[in-house]
Amino acid sequence: MNWKNCAIEDLKEYESLKTAYQNMREQLKNARQKKKMLQAVNAAESTDSFLNSIVEYSLISENLKLAKRRIKSIEQSLSRLSKEEQYILRAFFMQKQSRTAELLCEKLSCEQAHVYRKRAEALYKFTLAQYGNLDVRC
Repeated sequence: MNWKNCAIEDLKEYESLKTAYQNMREQLKNARQKKKMLQAVNAAESTDSFLNSIVEYSLISENLKLAKRRIKSIEQSLSRLSKEEQYILRAFFMQKQSRTAELLCEKLSCEQAHVYRKRAEALYKFTLAQYGNLDVRC
């Protein structure tokens, strides 16, 4: 398994994951209300709907927990890095824009080779923090 690629994907998915987490919280709230409404209805034809609402609630709840764990894991791994390393990873992977390397060169007052070396070091540290002591050097 290429842990470095997994780490890059984690960083790229972070913002979408946070958005999905917020959306799932709203979905869970709606599913909870639907389940309560169907619970109040005491008719035989609502049994399937009620069971479906329980399954829906459980699935959303489980997905919400998974998203929360992934967000927390990424944030904890990022917190192990210096502010500069976090900034570099955010620029390259989380908030990608055109001319990222050039913009970082200007911001950090260094050459492009130095920016890419710093990116590799930061990614290595993030990967270790995220997945443990693995052979992540590529």
